[in-house]
Amino acid sequence: TKVKKNVEGIDIVICLDISDSMLIEDMKPSNRLEAAKETIRQFIEKRSSDRIGLVVFAGESFTLVPLTLDYQLILERVKEITTAASANIKDGTAIGVALANAAGRLKDSTAKSRIMIFMTDGENNSGTIDPETALEIAKGYGLKIYSIGIGKDGPTKIPIYQRDIFGNKVKTYQPFDSTVNDDLLGRMAKETGGKYFRASKEDSLQGIFRDIDSLEKTKVDVNKFTRYTEKFPPFLRASMICYVLALLLGLTILRRTP
Repeated sequence: TKVKKNVEGIDIVICLDISDSMLIEDMKPSNRLEAAKETIRQFIEKRSSDRIGLVVFAGESFTLVPLTLDYQLILERVKEITTAASANIKDGTAIGVALANAAGRLKDSTAKSRIMIFMTDGENNSGTIDPETALEIAKGYGLKIYSIGIGKDGPTKIPIYQRDIFGNKVKTYQPFDSTVNDDLLGRMAKETGGKYFRASKEDSLQGIFRDIDSLEKTKVDVNKFTRYTEKFPPFLRASMICYVLALLLGLTILRRTP
């Protein structure tokens, strides 16, 4: 029996918010960003035959990894992700710019299923592209968006790291009002045939990625070919040999003398 597998992979771009508010310490193991990174890592390790890309954003957006099957490379980049302040880029939440950038990564994809996982803990407050415009671009490309709102709404504190007069790194906290734009994220998902999730804890975030993993499965067609061994020819050959021997014996040893 011969088994042939036809694998139809999915193209996935993960778009992650790395604004400084992702440092808010309301999710394990330490903050929102680390919870997101750990969940993304687990998700990638469960995939196979799917090309995955990675886009990050704060006040601007960058492609860390274009679509690739090199999961080890993606995992290394995920591990290296830091917030805007640590990466020395403009802080803020440029949802429109990030959405357009991630959509551009999937624009030329030939995969039958092209999805985006968009993760943020805020609302659009930066960037030169309006989220509505970016959403129309994504819809025009035929993309499906799974959007995830991270963290709890309301007053909280962002850890701020500074150097004291001795050069030592000191952590202080700055008051912050955390707000996720549920309406925008919900429309991003609904209008593209995806789904919107809200994750206020790390376990709910992991559950969301499990749901996405089950919703977006790689298609595998298995064709079985059974090779049958013909049993008749050996017996036929044996019969022919016996028949020939009988003829020879009849013509020689067993031939009757008149």
